[in-house]
Amino acid sequence: MNAINAYSGFYAVASVNPDGTPNLGFYIYGCVKIEEKYYLQLGLSPNQTTANVDAGSELVAMYAALPAEGATYPTSGARMNLAKVTDEALLEELLKTAPEGFTPMYYEITAVRSLG
Repeated sequence: MNAINAYSGFYAVASVNPDGTPNLGFYIYGCVKIEEKYYLQLGLSPNQTTANVDAGSELVAMYAALPAEGATYPTSGARMNLAKVTDEALLEELLKTAPEGFTPMYYEITAVRSLG
């Protein structure tokens, strides 16, 4: 969570297009912890990724830390499976963490796998 919220690294969100091809978008997102669960805060303008979400596509997010000096590519970070938050009480609590005037989408991180 702290690495993601440092806004230093590579951020991507993957979904599946209606024709079955992959869709990869590069977005900076935030992470919020409530109780013992973590949630990604996504601020996506309407685009192909949001259309895929509306059509039922699962989302996978990737965060990669900046490579160490002299390295050619990142080797530390995480791949995260996401589930859209639909519980209204939880969404109300999560929205309290959003910057003023910003209404992001929230996804629970349901699985984490390392990049390295």
